[in-house]
Amino acid sequence: MAEVKKFYSTLKRDAAEELGLLPDRFYLVFKPTQDVPDGFDVVAYDTMPSDKDLHPVFYVMKGILELLDSDMEKIVAAGQMAVIDKITEASQSGSKPDAQELDPIFKKIDIGKKH
Repeated sequence: MAEVKKFYSTLKRDAAEELGLLPDRFYLVFKPTQDVPDGFDVVAYDTMPSDKDLHPVFYVMKGILELLDSDMEKIVAAGQMAVIDKITEASQSGSKPDAQELDPIFKKIDIGKKH
């Protein structure tokens, strides 16, 4: 019974996520997994009109997904090195950076636990 509840809870959360997407966008959503401590799932969304040709962003996203599948260790190592460099810079000034300070492309939004 608990598995059924978890399944329907996930369905509701996924449906809510899809309802929050804006048109004319591409999304890559990384979702931490509950059952694998450092694991994650990736979902790609395309909200572009169906009558349009494939946008170059589609190929970029497909490339990112392919690299995630084939070269995860290199991607993680590159990310770690970039973060370590920023943390080192920040620690020299005595601050503890958050994700947005480490990279301005990350927009931290606090939506609370229940949304």
